[in-house]
Amino acid sequence: MNGPAEEDIEVVGFDKPAKDVIKRLCEGSKDLDVIPIVGMPRLGKTTLSRKVYQDSYLDFHFYKRMWIYVGTSKKSKDILVEIVKEVAPSSSEELIKDKDEDQLAHIIREFLIERGKYLIVLDDVWDTKVVDFVKKAFPNNESQPRGDRIMFTTRQRLWLKLSALILTIWKNCQKGIVLSCWNREFFGKTRECPIKLRGYGNEIVDKCCGVPHAIVVIVGALRGCLGESEWKLVKDNVGKHLISKDDHKSCLKFVQTSYNHLPQQRKAAFLYFGVFPQGFDIPAWKLILLWVAEGLIKSDLQGSEIEEVAETYLSNFAGRNLVMVMQKRSNGQIKTYRLHDMLYEFCIIEVERISLFQQVYLQPGVRVFPSIEDPNTSHRLCFFSPPTSTSKSCTSCLQTLSKVTPDSCKKTVLAKVCHLRKLGIEGQLAFLLGKSTKGRGFDSFQELRCIENLKLLNNGWSEELHLPPHFFSLQKTLNKLTLSNTNFEWSEADMLGQLECLTVLKLKENAFIGKNWKPKKGSFSNLQVLQIVWAENWETWDASNRPFQSLTHLVLISCYDLKVVPHELADLPYLQEMRPMRTFKAVSSAIEIKSKKLRRQDPESSIKFNLIIFPPPSSTN
Repeated sequence: MNGPAEEDIEVVGFDKPAKDVIKRLCEGSKDLDVIPIVGMPRLGKTTLSRKVYQDSYLDFHFYKRMWIYVGTSKKSKDILVEIVKEVAPSSSEELIKDKDEDQLAHIIREFLIERGKYLIVLDDVWDTKVVDFVKKAFPNNESQPRGDRIMFTTRQRLWLKLSALILTIWKNCQKGIVLSCWNREFFGKTRECPIKLRGYGNEIVDKCCGVPHAIVVIVGALRGCLGESEWKLVKDNVGKHLISKDDHKSCLKFVQTSYNHLPQQRKAAFLYFGVFPQGFDIPAWKLILLWVAEGLIKSDLQGSEIEEVAETYLSNFAGRNLVMVMQKRSNGQIKTYRLHDMLYEFCIIEVERISLFQQVYLQPGVRVFPSIEDPNTSHRLCFFSPPTSTSKSCTSCLQTLSKVTPDSCKKTVLAKVCHLRKLGIEGQLAFLLGKSTKGRGFDSFQELRCIENLKLLNNGWSEELHLPPHFFSLQKTLNKLTLSNTNFEWSEADMLGQLECLTVLKLKENAFIGKNWKPKKGSFSNLQVLQIVWAENWETWDASNRPFQSLTHLVLISCYDLKVVPHELADLPYLQEMRPMRTFKAVSSAIEIKSKKLRRQDPESSIKFNLIIFPPPSSTN
């Protein structure tokens, strides 16, 4: 995506309960602790949990955090499989094959032992067995307690005794949450509600019966409206008969209000969120591609890219509080969205009413399609069909492909998608980069004339991999590269250093191996973001040749053997942030670099240097 959303959607009114929950997460027992958030439907359990989960203070206390939506359909095994994919992404397919719950829990436990504390959030838990199985997956060493945490949201009252602290916090501040939510969502931090509108605002808040998300949706409908007649109309139509704590479906009428204010051409795009599973974090790029493929994006503006128009749709939905922004990239661009349960339910009901699409679900083991109701009235049917052959001379305007297997990257295939900007390849990379191919497997990449973002994720160890000479065919366009588990020699990293457009480089799970790395002079001249995760046996990093002259952000995670962060980095003019996370031996050198940067920093300069160390050092430095 290009550019951030129009504004950040800040969760408001939850400061006090969030602070107490964070304190329990970080300062509580040294043993594994389970923290439930209990409450009735639509009270804001997920909102509170998400605020806690995203708090940057947790960066100093947890090696990694995971958010998993549970709901009524997921079983214990499904949850454990998701955790395996998080802790071991490069080899998860092999690890989970033919494993039961106990075996999966053992696999997770073995991975966690080698890493720091974890926080796992389970959203919307209905079955207590799910929590019990997740607990079994954590290491249990009484002599060396870790302090791992499980936080989960539930509407089940059987957790009341265990969660008395959380419930007390919630009851005491619920009224304040609702009022604060209204004032700050609508008027921001600095503005106050005009006197002529305060009466209407107070009545609207009273009629929302303590449901914070109802407030958020109404704000979205009223945003930009400051006339008394408009506020009076909303006040008169938001009575207690429209919303009841005992009937959560009545909340859907609030969504209808905001939905009705959408421009006509954007309504179908919003309802299309219902195609994704409930509670699913929706990648922005995937949603945009589906919108484009379905013909849901319309624009009369000349010279505008259709993807850019789609991004304005997403920004508008976020501004109206119809979607929640879940993740952002390091450059501030929005990465994933999520639909609140209430809005998801509205989408499902509305698409059935207007026959926008009909989903066809196949039962396990059943090879016959079920009957399709009213096929002539549905605009779209969602089910799989076999691919059709296309003309060899025909090229696609497709711009993103993800999870492509290496053996699919043949010249005849890539020639048809020569306009790709983003490509993710995952699997046995020996087919493309193996020693036996001698670079021939990568020949086909010369067809990609527009590639900007490339991910190469290796899932096999059967053959030694090498960066081929043909990799230079990407140097005129490639600006973001992610490598995982490729086990290249550090000497081959010089190839990457010559990619003149490369600005973001992420090296994960032993992307490069060896004890020493010394980049050549002038290499990585335009690189701005460098992230290295889990570089086993990497001890020395020599930057005496002064590479990385444009670097702004450096992230080092679990580089346990790295002795020193190069002191030459203190001379980099644009370096703004350095994050050594569980890179223990190099902490002292990172602190020295910070001291040098601060001594040389111009008080008038707009570039400020920030050092974030995890775990935080015990000294005052």
